[in-house]
Amino acid sequence: MKHVLTSLLLIVVVLGFLSPKYGFYQHAIADEIANHAGSIRGENPLTNVAVKVIQVTNRSPNLLPSQVVQSTDPQIVQLAKEITNGKTTNKEKSRAIYDWMTHHITYDVEEYKWWKSDKNYVYASALETLKKGKGLCMGYARLNAALHRATGIEAKIVYGQEHAWNQIKLNGKWQNQDTTFGAGYLDMKKNQFVPSYNPAYFAYTDKRQEGEFEW
Repeated sequence: MKHVLTSLLLIVVVLGFLSPKYGFYQHAIADEIANHAGSIRGENPLTNVAVKVIQVTNRSPNLLPSQVVQSTDPQIVQLAKEITNGKTTNKEKSRAIYDWMTHHITYDVEEYKWWKSDKNYVYASALETLKKGKGLCMGYARLNAALHRATGIEAKIVYGQEHAWNQIKLNGKWQNQDTTFGAGYLDMKKNQFVPSYNPAYFAYTDKRQEGEFEW
């Protein structure tokens, strides 16, 4: 698979140089290559190569699906359409997605215990989080990113201080969006999640960013 991606990268580079004559960047093949490379991204060693392929095609990786952010899955696409129906601006659509996430996805306390005790823990994907209706901060961030990308809004997943959240591009600027904290909080004494909608986290997070994921 790595050899295939490397070959694609070389092809894209060559065609990219010819783009003034052949208009490669506007060609459908560039979309196909970018989408294919995007779908390979995940928690695997091929992700870095896939990102380079996407960059050469002049497409945004933050709009493309990946193995863990399945933004082209029919179920996610349909849900995104339903959530944003009637909304005209990207900010209105993003707010609608944020409100849906914070009211329909519950923090998984039992999963949190498992995460703390299992060093080989595997985080749920966007689609898995949707089907379960609950998850950890990573599940929130992956599903939130998938819904935004399915709507045509650029979305990143970032991390810091043992937490994951999103950055959403609205009006040409990246802003933090934390659906986990926006949905409620974890009561450690009672060992339970307390639903408590907070609109402030639509454009804010309490955490300090340390990096971002490439998927």
